[in-house]
Amino acid sequence: MQRLTSFTNPSQDPSGATYNVTQSQIAVGSGRTTGRGVSGSSQTNFDYLPEHATDFVFASLAEQRGFVGATILLLLYLLVVWRALNTIAVARDMFSAIVAGGIAIGLLFQIVVNVGMTIGMAPVTGIPLPFVSAGGSSLIMNLIAIGILQAIHARGRGPLRSPARLW
Repeated sequence: MQRLTSFTNPSQDPSGATYNVTQSQIAVGSGRTTGRGVSGSSQTNFDYLPEHATDFVFASLAEQRGFVGATILLLLYLLVVWRALNTIAVARDMFSAIVAGGIAIGLLFQIVVNVGMTIGMAPVTGIPLPFVSAGGSSLIMNLIAIGILQAIHARGRGPLRSPARLW
């Protein structure tokens, strides 16, 4: 309840319910263009930013690598989602296309919610950032999802042609 009410008015309790979001915004803003580097990131190194390896990993990355590093990460995510959407186009049947679309939407949802909660545009939910947040079960499920996308893409191409024989 406090997470939702503090989301609508983040300045009401800066040392209590909104502490994580406030520190996360400070970390993202202090990264500036090129970042502070791993050793110079005070919010992350001095544990002002709680859960900097799991829920708020994007804030930690933005502080250490800056706007450039955060942009590169988001462009890599855009590439993954774009490839997932291309898999929908080459799917052999409707079920495969729906599964590929669901995986693409699921990955996009995780990315948008995690980055949104890190910069204060969404309430803190605890959804991890795919392939970056520390945690075993999320990473395993995302890798399985990418494997399913690859299987749909490979199956959609059709059978591989054997090379022409020279003799």
